[in-house]
Amino acid sequence: MEERVAIVSAGSGLSKGAAKGIAKGGGNASAPAQVSKLSEHDAAEYPRFSAGLGEVNRVLGGGIVPGSAIVLSGLPGSGKSTMMSSTCDFLAGDGKRVLYVAGEESAQQIRLRTDRLGLNNSGQIDITSDCEVGAVCARIASGYDFAVIDSIQTVWDGELTGAPGSVSIVKSVGQALVRTAKESGCSVLIVGHVNKDGNLAGPRHMEHMVDAVLELGGERTEAYRILRAQKNRFGATDEIGVFEMTGQGLIEVEDPTAMFLAEHGEKTSGSVVCPTMEGTRPLLIETQALASPTHMPTPMRRARGVDKNRLDMLLAVLGQRSGWNLKLGTRDVYLNISGGMKIEEPAVDLAVCVAVASAATGRPVKSKLAVFGEVSLLGEVRPVQGADRRVSEAKRMGFTTIVAGPGQGTKSVKTLKAALNEALEREPVSPIAEEE
Repeated sequence: MEERVAIVSAGSGLSKGAAKGIAKGGGNASAPAQVSKLSEHDAAEYPRFSAGLGEVNRVLGGGIVPGSAIVLSGLPGSGKSTMMSSTCDFLAGDGKRVLYVAGEESAQQIRLRTDRLGLNNSGQIDITSDCEVGAVCARIASGYDFAVIDSIQTVWDGELTGAPGSVSIVKSVGQALVRTAKESGCSVLIVGHVNKDGNLAGPRHMEHMVDAVLELGGERTEAYRILRAQKNRFGATDEIGVFEMTGQGLIEVEDPTAMFLAEHGEKTSGSVVCPTMEGTRPLLIETQALASPTHMPTPMRRARGVDKNRLDMLLAVLGQRSGWNLKLGTRDVYLNISGGMKIEEPAVDLAVCVAVASAATGRPVKSKLAVFGEVSLLGEVRPVQGADRRVSEAKRMGFTTIVAGPGQGTKSVKTLKAALNEALEREPVSPIAEEE
């Protein structure tokens, strides 16, 4: 028996006591873990409470789940503090006990912001600048319903050596905060810094500890902000929330499609509208392209809102499978999705191809026309999901012709060449390239 214990311990890396427990079926070591049948557990919806902003509730899957741990990230100036202040004010006015752990700002700065935003319930919010994790967790467990940690990089652990924000400290305090949230039932919102690439800073395993990771996107020079869920254990990750930054804080945008199309012009080459799906919400976004003669041996390709590798692939398909002489090998190509949107679904493929072909030929897209569809390496246009909702939204906004894959849209096409023939005007604004 002892030999068996030695083999298990050496081969698995377990301690001698754990190995004895395996060899003896428990024996004098720890008792076996308690188990239950999955069918015995209620699959009912988690209880939730509103965050005060309908767009935030949408992204979270219906509201905040008690005892959940949420990370909110975003670039400086994106509106994280404004959103947190509005949420705390709403919850305090709704009778919830709210705690604000201020590691980045002083209490006076936070009060100045709440006064500027016209928030009325700031007097009911408890605030502390003590960022030692033991003290913070003890305070949270004393009976709060909602707590904000601003930010995780300022919280430190009195039992560990190391600077706040380091890998070991962030890991330790993150685990403590998540455990406190689960045991106390207090929902904890943790602010996380982002690096220069816009990704969550600090150790990546912070994302695995929490229940949801939200990203508030948008430049400080732009009016609109988009909230996305990179992870959500209590809902979908493909919903978005759209806000407008004003002097009174973040205002929910009730009709995002109208916002994204506000500056869409008619009869302009290099511009086409694409119906996309963000979760259950159909949105119409403008895809813009510019193809200009290059003076460099290798043409430049730049993309904003679409993966550059995807753009490179679609340009190759346009050059080989479209049947049009677009001369893209001698042109710099720039692509932009309006409104700061980032589109990952393949339905935008056809819009990218049409916009680039329009820019390269000088032919504008036909009036009141929108396109969507996936483009294969063979130059085929393939159907995508949610076609009915895409078409309905496009028609609601006044588009009468929707070019899409087989069985979808008002004009179904099978090939990229057919889509270009259907979408573009016959006469260019200015002759740039000719059709083969």
